[in-house]
Amino acid sequence: MKKKCWIRLCHVNQDLLDFAIEDFSISQSIYQDELSHIERWEKENRLHQLRFLRKGSLINCYLSAAATISAHEFSDARIACAKSIALVLVIDDFFDVGASKEEQENLIALVEKWDDHHKVEFYSEQVEVVFSAFYTTVNQIGEMASAIQNCDVTKHLDETWLHYMRSVATEAKWQRNQYVPTVEEYMTEPLTSYGMGPIMLTSLYFVQKNLLKHIIKDPEYSELLRLMGTCGRLLNDTQGFERESRDGKLNIISLLVLQSGGSMSIEAAQEATQESIASCRRDLLRMVVREDRVVPRPCKELFWRFCRTAHLFYCHTDGFTSPKEMLCTMNAIFTEPLKLQTTSPSFDVQSEQ
Repeated sequence: MKKKCWIRLCHVNQDLLDFAIEDFSISQSIYQDELSHIERWEKENRLHQLRFLRKGSLINCYLSAAATISAHEFSDARIACAKSIALVLVIDDFFDVGASKEEQENLIALVEKWDDHHKVEFYSEQVEVVFSAFYTTVNQIGEMASAIQNCDVTKHLDETWLHYMRSVATEAKWQRNQYVPTVEEYMTEPLTSYGMGPIMLTSLYFVQKNLLKHIIKDPEYSELLRLMGTCGRLLNDTQGFERESRDGKLNIISLLVLQSGGSMSIEAAQEATQESIASCRRDLLRMVVREDRVVPRPCKELFWRFCRTAHLFYCHTDGFTSPKEMLCTMNAIFTEPLKLQTTSPSFDVQSEQ
């Protein structure tokens, strides 16, 4: 005996759709307020006056933070993260194209003195603008993070930023002296100069309470940072290869070709770089899902979310250098209303007995 049974899928509960739309609208309102805060911060610190700074980068800094730390309750974390990413771009552009050797050395001397920076004279007005914005912002973030951690973490943040800045200065010195580093040398400095050290630490201080010093000093934390930073560095180099080649700058692809003595083509170097990126992602994910380790799971998951955000920005181009490429994503997240199907598709499923 055969029996036909027709099954029609139910429509999605309208209450759930209404809730999703309302929640998305609340998120957009929060994001817009936070972005306005970031824009005021940029003007108050005179960063918009820096001619060397890449244009349209501020909203990308906030987009990167919002894509990584999306929960409503982490507003302070998003803002601190966005400001940290913005400072990384300011310092990167300062050492890359915006400053003389003397200005670079002056900025590092000021950061080394920190609270005693008044003992060092500003070499130029743009050094004063960069340092003042940097000093004020890191101290403000440090004060807020210290309240969350119940201990003073500002000094540790300052040290992490100084380590990053010295690495960027080393790259600038290589460029001035036309020094060609080995691949091993290159992956040591640019891993630090990619800037994930201060960005990651700042974000974690706001997301994870009781982030004890022994956690940050543990080899597991260092390895998570290395894998995430390497992935981001290689993604950046892949998308920036043509532009940097035109500017006479080295990156991992050109170095692989040079180190091979010409036996490796540009295409082969690009393929090898993509394989390294995939390997780093796999290793990072293994560490994230691994249980019973020193670094708390929420912290490890933040490393993974930063890695995914890096892929978003470097999927087709360098999203920080070409802000128009991210325009559709920005509009979809920050301004456009949520678009949903008004009706659910129905399917007829026939079963026979």
